[in-house]
Amino acid sequence: CHEDDSPRRAMRILERMERAYKSGLVEAKPDIISYNSVLNAFAKSGREGCAQQAEEILDGLEHAFDAGEGDIQPDVYSYNIVINAWANIGETSKAVALLDRMSSRAKRGQTNVKPDVKTYNSVLHAWSQSLDRNAPVK
Repeated sequence: CHEDDSPRRAMRILERMERAYKSGLVEAKPDIISYNSVLNAFAKSGREGCAQQAEEILDGLEHAFDAGEGDIQPDVYSYNIVINAWANIGETSKAVALLDRMSSRAKRGQTNVKPDVKTYNSVLHAWSQSLDRNAPVK
């Protein structure tokens, strides 16, 4: 992703929104929909490095929530967006790793990240884009 790309601009707007909320200038606190919109901007750009950037944003949300430093918990849509970003560029192992991470978190009681049909369809799409000759049997 390049500095002037739409995903970067979306991220800067989100960061400005966070600063404005923290300083009391606005009542609008960023929520998971705000973050998912930014994730979606990165995921749909299709530019090199944007899927990785989307996953880094997701990781940051996870870590902040798990550490009690933030109250915004990623949801199934957050993961599906990033899985789809990896699927669209044929990064099957990264899509599957996120599916596994979702399943693990859901088993620990985070039911809002329980994989759904879109999750599995996105992973199947990743396999269909894979250059791995054994993809159909995986």
